[in-house]
Amino acid sequence: MASSDCGEGGRDEADRTMSQAQDQTDFTPLRLDTIPTDIRRYLLSFLDLEQLSALVHASPVYHAQYREDRNYLLTKSVEATAADAFTICQFQSQRTDFVQDVPGFLRSYSGAKARRYLSLQGKLGLDTVIGMAQFYFNVVKPLADYYASWALEHLAQETGHADAISPQGHKLTATERLRVTQAIYRFQLLCDIVTPRGLTSYSQKEANAQALLDILNPWQVEQTLAFFEFAKGRYAKLVEDVRWDLHPDNPKFDDQGRPPTPVGAVDLHDERKPGRTKYSMVARH
Repeated sequence: MASSDCGEGGRDEADRTMSQAQDQTDFTPLRLDTIPTDIRRYLLSFLDLEQLSALVHASPVYHAQYREDRNYLLTKSVEATAADAFTICQFQSQRTDFVQDVPGFLRSYSGAKARRYLSLQGKLGLDTVIGMAQFYFNVVKPLADYYASWALEHLAQETGHADAISPQGHKLTATERLRVTQAIYRFQLLCDIVTPRGLTSYSQKEANAQALLDILNPWQVEQTLAFFEFAKGRYAKLVEDVRWDLHPDNPKFDDQGRPPTPVGAVDLHDERKPGRTKYSMVARH
């Protein structure tokens, strides 16, 4: 009797094992392309521009869904990549209204608030959002890579560990790229708020720049000023590279009488302030 009970128990266990194995065999993993449409849309709305581009180029299903809802998904993707782009867009679209109160504008319009405002005003059409995405891929993304290489090179020089820190082959992590991207957009915003049409007072320009720094966290200020130093250095080098080509004393202008200054010539050094070039004055403001 005991032997019979044991045999029946063994068969029951074997049946359960075979059933579980069959269930596992019949299970088909859920593919990303087969999830419901509303979930696909929800997923796409959380991706940054590079992630969105990768997915819609890899999957015909997601590409079709992106095409059907392009304005919404691209807007959300720009926001995930750099919300400050909307603040810049709003300031550029209405800069004459904000020139008298830049500090108030900066306090009132974060990236998300600016996006909502632009949407309500009907100024975030598809062409506008496509332009913002193109600016990221054509300007910001390659500039971020170039800036990262420059920063690593200078870090190696400053620390004296050139062998340990190599900019060649370094790929930015997602967090690093986000921080550099934010710094680039904030630098663009800084340039916009100190050079709006109708603003000529240096003191007001400095006040506008300070207003931006006041609303940033300390590490955001450091990010922005670090990129500013990079941009100022590159600008200075470019100006210096062409300084002699444009100088009035360059022999190529000898066929023109003096005075006046030859056509096409300009002295990039500010004679009123010895030792200071015009580009350094621009960079200061």
